[in-house]
Amino acid sequence: RRVKQRTILNHQDISSGDFFTPGILSVSENSIKDYYLQRGYRDIQISSTTSLDEAANTMSIVFNVSEGKQYKIRSILFEGLSGLTARDIERVLTQKEKSFFNSGNFVQSNVDTDRNAIIALYGTEGYPDARIDSVEVVPTGEEDEDTIFVNVIYTITEGDRWTIGDITFHGNSVFSDEDISSLITLSPGDAYDVEDISKEFEAISSLYYDNGYIRSDIQFNEIRDQENHTISYDIAITEGEQSIVEDIIITGLTKTKPYVMERELTLKVGDVFSRSRLIRSQQNLMNTGLISAVRADLLYGDTPNGVIVEIAVEEGNQMELQFGATFGGTVDGFPISGFLQWSDRNLAGTGRDLSIS
Repeated sequence: RRVKQRTILNHQDISSGDFFTPGILSVSENSIKDYYLQRGYRDIQISSTTSLDEAANTMSIVFNVSEGKQYKIRSILFEGLSGLTARDIERVLTQKEKSFFNSGNFVQSNVDTDRNAIIALYGTEGYPDARIDSVEVVPTGEEDEDTIFVNVIYTITEGDRWTIGDITFHGNSVFSDEDISSLITLSPGDAYDVEDISKEFEAISSLYYDNGYIRSDIQFNEIRDQENHTISYDIAITEGEQSIVEDIIITGLTKTKPYVMERELTLKVGDVFSRSRLIRSQQNLMNTGLISAVRADLLYGDTPNGVIVEIAVEEGNQMELQFGATFGGTVDGFPISGFLQWSDRNLAGTGRDLSIS
C-alpha cells in the first residue's frame, strides 16, 4: 500500500524465466522483509503463494504483503549520564530523530550498531568499563493511519574514568629498549583511550612482523590501580625466530600468466618475511589494473622457520569494445561517420596492451 510493486520486485531475487526451487521463495521473502525493516516497518509480514501451470510447466508466484505501520523516532534519550553528554553520544549514532532533514525511521538492526558505537566512544574518552544496561523502544502515543512515533531510551552505566599509569616492557633482545620505547607515545597521566592502546600494540607488532618475526608473541598485560584510577601496562614480548619465505603461491588466475603477477612482487622466495613488503606487493598487483581483488594468507612451510605466502586474486574486466556514429559532414562528403575501438589490456595473458581503432 505504501511501497510500489515495482520497488518490491526489484528487491527480491526471482526473475521471470528462472528455474523454480522452493528455496528461492524464502530467500526472496527475506529480501523483501529486510527492505521494509530498513525503512522502519517493524511489523512487516511477508508470505507467498504459488500456482503451477502443468501445460506450460511454469510456476506463478504471488507475494502477500502486510506492511503494518512505519515506526519513526520522536526522541533519543539517555539515562545514567555524568561523564559524557547526550550531544556527545548522538554524534556517533546511525539512527536520528525525526526532523526536516531526517526521516527518523526506526531500524531495529541499527540498535546493535549504535550500542557498539556508544561503547567505542566511551572507550576513547577514558571509560573502559562503560556498558549499556538496556535499550527501550517506547511508543509516545502519537499515531495515525501510517505512522507510530517512539522514543528510544538508552540506560547507560559509565563506570569510572581512568588515566594511563606506567608502561613497561620486557623480553626484547633483537630490538633494543630504545627501539621499543620510541614506539610508545603514551605517557603517565594521559587519558585512557582504547584506540591509542591499539595503536601502541600495532606499532610494536609491526616492528617484529616487518622484520620477519611473525611467530613473535606480544602481550599487553593490564594492571589497575583502583585507588588512583590508573591503568598501567606490562608488555611481555616473546620474539621467536625470523621466518623465511619458502614459497609464494598465486591463485585465481584464469587468463593472466603467472610471471606477469610475480614480477610485481617485492617479496621473493628466500627473503626474510616482511609484512610491509607483502602489503606493497598487494598494492602493486592492484595497480596493474588486471585484477579487482587481492587477499594474502600465510601458511606454515616445511622447514621450522619457513612460511608460505598464498596470494588469492580475482581478475577484473580486461577487454573493452566501444562503437558509435555521428551525423553530419561536408556537402560532398558522406553524411554519416562511425568509429569502432577494441582494446585488450592483457593480450594473451601477458599484461601487454593492444588497441585497434
